[in-house]
Amino acid sequence: MAKLTDKMKKFSEEYVKNGYNGAGAYKTAYGQENTQICASEAYKMLRDQRIIDEIELVEGSFRVLAQAEGLDRKTVVKILADMIEANKINKDGSSSPDYTARKDAITLFGKLTGDFKERKELEITNKEDLTEVDPTKMTDNEKEQLEKDILSEL
Repeated sequence: MAKLTDKMKKFSEEYVKNGYNGAGAYKTAYGQENTQICASEAYKMLRDQRIIDEIELVEGSFRVLAQAEGLDRKTVVKILADMIEANKINKDGSSSPDYTARKDAITLFGKLTGDFKERKELEITNKEDLTEVDPTKMTDNEKEQLEKDILSEL
């Protein structure tokens, strides 16, 4: 498997540092200003197993640094809870809900807890193997085994 370029490594680091914002990470790592291109390219990159592995490495190193600074899961959840109640000050001095901060907090919380997971799409390249599979004629155990086999290949 080909090695990661410096820009790919930078993308992975920026992705984690900036709250898992793919388009923002791509913009920073590659210097691309077009938002649509950033989003499209980030989407592609986040499906590359090398990038996924690098992100996991970055997350691990950030986890170690955070723990050294006394930042733990309880602290993160407290901060996110505060963000969910965030308000902003309007030009007239009044206060109103900061829906951007609230949405970001909910999204990040969902990602951290595993409630929001990346969707993976399957592309079947060898359809000949499927001619022998008829789910309507399978037992529950056979269906469970087929599901496990498919998931293990992801």
